Amino acid sequence: MQTRYQIAVNLYNGGWFPPARAEFETCLKTATNPFMRLKIHSSLGQCCAAMRQSDLSRSHFEAAVKINETSQDGQLITAFCFSRLGKSDQALAIAAKIIKTDPYCKRAYQLISAAYQQMGNQEKVKETQRRFADAMHKQTLMLLSKITVNVESIEFEQVNDPECERKNLLAKAIFHLSIKKYEEALFESFHLLTLVPHHHEAMYVAACCLKELNHEKDAKVFVTEALKLKPDYREAKKLLEQLTNT
Repeated sequence: MQTRYQIAVNLYNGGWFPPARAEFETCLKTATNPFMRLKIHSSLGQCCAAMRQSDLSRSHFEAAVKINETSQDGQLITAFCFSRLGKSDQALAIAAKIIKTDPYCKRAYQLISAAYQQMGNQEKVKETQRRFADAMHKQTLMLLSKITVNVESIEFEQVNDPECERKNLLAKAIFHLSIKKYEEALFESFHLLTLVPHHHEAMYVAACCLKELNHEKDAKVFVTEALKLKPDYREAKKLLEQLTNT
């Protein structure tokens, strides 16, 4: 089921909407899990909308919101479907509830921003973007605090973690940074830093990501730490110079 669904998603992402729709419909016939049915209905709604089949698209979004899926991912999809149905108030209510339990949920902020955009309220769109930026800032400070304060527990994790995983995390972080997937790279560099608190390359990657995500102050903290660990780190010196001159 999951493999077939992924094939349908790949077809949709490639712009092959009729075969994607056929695959999604085949998945729907055999899907019994509520969350999976929710995902398929949402995907079919988007697929039919891309094919300009507005009535069919709407029927799938309506079917999706009737599924009582309480997981966070399920609630996010439900909110998205409400938004596509033009029911911005319901989408906003769900997204706001998610943020109460997970104040760093990017997708919830995106849904709120999209809902206000749909309502033509640009002031609220900007306010939501500021709230998300503040949440990211708080999360960064929290993670940095864990890295610098809870050293004993972090070192315990480091001892029990295979060397290959640490190398893989760094490779993934650098790769995602190179293709401008800054949040993924930031997550991986933070993960690596919880395993190896004094990893100068992870500090540098985190600083690069934070700079691109408009968190210059936090980026400066990380790149400064990287230079403390390796004073002759040429790339880090260049980055610090850029941050100092902005």
